Amino acid sequence: QKARYKQGLNEVLAPFLFLQAERAEEVPPSDDEVFACFCAFLRRYAPFFDSEDFVPLQCGFVFFRGLLLYHRPDLHNLLTERGVTPDMFCMPWFLTVFANKTPLRLTLQLWDRHLERGEPAFFVFLAVAVLANAEQRVLRAESSNLPEILTSLGLTSREELENLWSAAEGLYNRTPATFVARLRRNVLRSQTARPLGTRTGGDQVTQDDDALSTTASSFSSTSSSVAIGESEDSEAVKLLEKLEQEKCFFILPEEVVGHCYPPRPDEPRKPWQPPPLCPWRLLVLDVRAVMSFEAGHLPPAVPFDPFGAAAADERGGGASAALQQGPWQLLQWGLEPAASPDALE
Repeated sequence: QKARYKQGLNEVLAPFLFLQAERAEEVPPSDDEVFACFCAFLRRYAPFFDSEDFVPLQCGFVFFRGLLLYHRPDLHNLLTERGVTPDMFCMPWFLTVFANKTPLRLTLQLWDRHLERGEPAFFVFLAVAVLANAEQRVLRAESSNLPEILTSLGLTSREELENLWSAAEGLYNRTPATFVARLRRNVLRSQTARPLGTRTGGDQVTQDDDALSTTASSFSSTSSSVAIGESEDSEAVKLLEKLEQEKCFFILPEEVVGHCYPPRPDEPRKPWQPPPLCPWRLLVLDVRAVMSFEAGHLPPAVPFDPFGAAAADERGGGASAALQQGPWQLLQWGLEPAASPDALE
């Protein structure tokens, strides 16, 4: 396979060798068959070993941090304030698909669930669920003890596996589909694309599912093409730099429109449209001028013109008053004031 050994590969290989030894009474699979299964699992569910410098793994940490901020800002902010970064405790989880912190037989049950679900990107939701499950220990911990507590987290029992998997499913269902599409396309790359006909989260996967991932790659601000003679490692570094510059949760226009116009009862659901029991709804702030908003807008849109005539009329004064009061309105909405109207657009 032209791959060098990296720390953690032995922990991914161990379950395959264990299963080979367990079938001693039957005809066990050959070493070649075990190795082929091991390589296939690596490519699909543990792809970070492919990189010499683990830059894609660093990108995965950025996605983990964004997902944690989206669902558990209290934990995210606590870790940030105490200088704890995902690479200090998430690396064994991501590299070994939790085999590092899970008993062997429980690892087999966990991996069976991964194989049945068929979504390699699901590991990041499970990681957030594991951290959220230890919320009280993390919040009460002294700063000096926090790294030790975080590195000790894992799965210890079948009951805990069931609970954490269910919690991760809930996180997945409450997260915009753009997140998984970008993670799959930009970080895990094409080798993790799901086969047609498999099921994820109870919904049938179709060819349209790859369309959202393709759009995530071509439209996303974090996408970059490789110039002639430029290495994939250089591309990954540029991707990491762009990801780290993002300050908000990115969502594709297709998914925005999908929430604004859900499918009719007789229409098949597209991957960017929410399922019937979607637990979250989209709020769209329309920052155009009020006149443009009244001329036509998306159904769930709310007029929000912080720098226009509406702000000036509300506070009194002219255009200068609008510019002064605009940031105040942003703060009322819990948003960081922008330097100019162009930044909002």
